[in-house]
Amino acid sequence: MAKLISIEPNAISRIYIENRQVLAETIQGEYHLGLRLYQVLEKLPSYFIKISQSEIVNLKEIERFNITPKRPR
Repeated sequence: MAKLISIEPNAISRIYIENRQVLAETIQGEYHLGLRLYQVLEKLPSYFIKISQSEIVNLKEIERFNITPKRPR
């Protein structure tokens, strides 16, 4: 039986899907959540945003980001 632990949202850098598993990444390591990504997002504070179909990030952990201009068609 898997050991259950509690993770504080502030400790989570990102939540993502890899090999059809939803994982939470923290400084201490990665943890399998056992929920669908949309279910996790519903439980998180507002400082988490979904940036793609497979990833949620903690806005408090973002230091900078690059914007790529859209290419003309």
